[in-house]
Amino acid sequence: KEEIYDEVKIVLEDNPTLEIFDEVAFQGTGEPLSNLSNVSRAGQLILDQKLAKDLSLATSGNLIMFSKIKDTPVKKVYLSLHATDDKTRNMLIPTNVATGVKKLIACAKKHAEDTKVPVTINYLLLDGINDTIQDLHNLINLLNPDFLIIQLLVLNCVKNSKNQSLKPSPKIEFFKTLLERAGFTVTVLRSK
Repeated sequence: KEEIYDEVKIVLEDNPTLEIFDEVAFQGTGEPLSNLSNVSRAGQLILDQKLAKDLSLATSGNLIMFSKIKDTPVKKVYLSLHATDDKTRNMLIPTNVATGVKKLIACAKKHAEDTKVPVTINYLLLDGINDTIQDLHNLINLLNPDFLIIQLLVLNCVKNSKNQSLKPSPKIEFFKTLLERAGFTVTVLRSK
């Protein structure tokens, strides 16, 4: 927990114009649910020392640990879904083999019901992989707008990446419009 806390403290100290972070996000350098006890302890210390106002966590999912997030100081949860069927999600996120899309969605919905805070579903739109009309219908049918928010992500293309074949979808606005018509709150996170 000390290493996690120290990272936040050092970054805050290196930015003297900042007094406190609005939010600290646990994501991007491994699966936070694989280290949830340290995430929880570090998060509580970050809040106690007034380094941040809120905490969030992004996960690709773990059925056993997902139910334990509610017992941590984490307020917002982002679930990296990226596919509406197991075959596609297994290709994009190999750990899905142990979870499955429907069970994962059920965990997210239960978390939102228990905490009264909607879970944000991250969905990276990839051209020809998860951006078909069927994928859109599956999203609408799988997800419940009363408990889940959708955040559409635009692929950040990186030169010399092993995934050169992946291309950003041109259908972001189309998905956003139709998901909003279906009653979802939708945001778009564009590549910077």
